[in-house]
Amino acid sequence: MKKLMIASAVAALTAGVFAKDICTVDEVDGCQAYDISIKLKTLAPKTLKCKGGDSCKGKTQECVSYYKNGTRNIKGILWNCKSQCDLRDAMLVLWRTDKNFKNAIAVDDNYFGIDGKTYSAMPLKDLVAIDDNVGIESAWRYEKKGDKVSFWWELDGAEEAYWDKKADAWDKEVHAKDADGNDVDAELSEYYLTFAGFGSFDKKNERIKNVSGGVAGCVTGDPTIQFCDYTYAGLVELCDDFDAVCDDLVEGSGAELFAAYGTWKMKFSKKIAGGTKSIASYLPAFAK
Repeated sequence: MKKLMIASAVAALTAGVFAKDICTVDEVDGCQAYDISIKLKTLAPKTLKCKGGDSCKGKTQECVSYYKNGTRNIKGILWNCKSQCDLRDAMLVLWRTDKNFKNAIAVDDNYFGIDGKTYSAMPLKDLVAIDDNVGIESAWRYEKKGDKVSFWWELDGAEEAYWDKKADAWDKEVHAKDADGNDVDAELSEYYLTFAGFGSFDKKNERIKNVSGGVAGCVTGDPTIQFCDYTYAGLVELCDDFDAVCDDLVEGSGAELFAAYGTWKMKFSKKIAGGTKSIASYLPAFAK
């Protein structure tokens, strides 16, 4: 007998918001839980202070933001209250682990949270090809012993959000004031990514053991209004004349899609699946 208590006290990926259990399994053959890790190479904004111009955060300098090569790091947990070989009813939560970011990532507003006795998270079946009569069609076993796995899934239009304690709701925009004291808002980043990988199947326990591979697609930029007058970092059209970043940079709209690629992996977590701690125990501090 194994028992998995998922979220005895869990917030919607934020501090200070508590709720009831979202999943309590008393007698099952086994529970499933996987650690997810994603590392992306993409563009990141950087703020530059130019001599002269208007003030930027009280300093007599004008600041602009431009893009440079950067990275994003994402973690998550994929789990099932009752073990299934095809992960048909599995749920997924993702969040950024980059410094100064406290954002969750979800499709269709399925951010981690509680509403009464129900829970919200991303259903894996919404992220992969699935047929009611067949199961997940993007995951297959192969090789002589049938102990290898081919697996792909997608984040199509996933959006970042943070929990606004005052509003008691998820917020997909950051709010700040520019150098002149005007209120400005900017939407957080969006994700359009495809994940593909190969791994191993645990035939004894009838479950995926691990998968790792590559990820590629595009993302939108991170807002910069907390650091600079620019809402989004500046860009240069391919055919534009461009001499100096402080003179010729044009502020982005936030809708531009930037290349993103990297690696990802999921690995069965005996610690989470076989224990009695809640999923909340394994989320970052801002999620509790």
